[in-house]
Amino acid sequence: MQTRIALDPDTICDACTYKGKDGKRQRPIWKDSKTGNQYRPSYNISPGHHTPVMLSSKHCASELEPLTERVIQPMYWGLVPSWHKGDPKKMAYGTNNCKSETMLEKRTFKTPLEKGRRCVVLADGFYEWKKEGGVKQPYFFTSSLESSIKSESEDIKPGNDLLKFDPKEQERKSKQEIKSEPGQDEMTDREEKESIEEKKPLLMMAGVFDICYKSDGSEPLYSYSVLTVPASSIMTNIHHRMPAILSNEEEVEKWLNFDEVALKEAVDVIKSQECLKFSPVSTFVNNSQNNSPECIKPIVESKPKNLLTNWLSGSKKKTKEELKEEDEEEEEIVSKKVKLEK
Repeated sequence: MQTRIALDPDTICDACTYKGKDGKRQRPIWKDSKTGNQYRPSYNISPGHHTPVMLSSKHCASELEPLTERVIQPMYWGLVPSWHKGDPKKMAYGTNNCKSETMLEKRTFKTPLEKGRRCVVLADGFYEWKKEGGVKQPYFFTSSLESSIKSESEDIKPGNDLLKFDPKEQERKSKQEIKSEPGQDEMTDREEKESIEEKKPLLMMAGVFDICYKSDGSEPLYSYSVLTVPASSIMTNIHHRMPAILSNEEEVEKWLNFDEVALKEAVDVIKSQECLKFSPVSTFVNNSQNNSPECIKPIVESKPKNLLTNWLSGSKKKTKEELKEEDEEEEEIVSKKVKLEK
């Protein structure tokens, strides 16, 4: 899986407003990384990058809890356990996803979950591939729910002005960073404006994060994994798994509120969902260094010559061994892509 989020931080915060304990709509506060690893809007995001993640402000008690109930901050995609030693970028990239069926069995995920490190990974879409013969056809999935982005006229309690994000400054930085990365196509002013004004609902995916403290005393690394579940009927013909999507405010609150909602109760929201729509897109997105609207441009799929044969082959259930092989193949592809980007 790869994701796409081409919105600026100010718009992301607008899309994540919520009903606070005081009964009023509130806006999360954006918290930038102190390590210099900033979020960059992108049409094509693979593991190993920093993307926006929402969490309870109780994880930032001394700093932000008095000001807001929720915080959004960039985190590294690919969970690095708190006990990891050495360079996190030299880890095998097997922690970008976490299977919900085994999340309470594997120490890597169980330990942070028991500490309440539950989060919501934000994206305005994700890519998944369907293997047909020797070709992998990419599909772009977005939410089918109504837009969660609020208009300026709505009564929303703003975050603290001193911590409020400056969108013009981030836009300037984003352009510089994207331009400086070799192999990436620059997003034009028009494209950036269009992506910001789309006002499509964000996908809110359940995740688990951890904090890796470094021996040299430098800033700790915040990293995450996306929880995955068996695919629902909406995408089972394309891929056998899907991210655990939180489809409403109650589910988001239940997952984030680790202080009041026990883990054994919160896991009820981790389930397959139907709230998706999708379209086939160009294999242009298969190269993770390609970063432009071309990644999400729908294409017309070629119809199979023999519909009956195709239906029969598509309806055949895959064995556990075949599914395991697909998982291992995907992890290998992701690892190769990350190495190419370094």
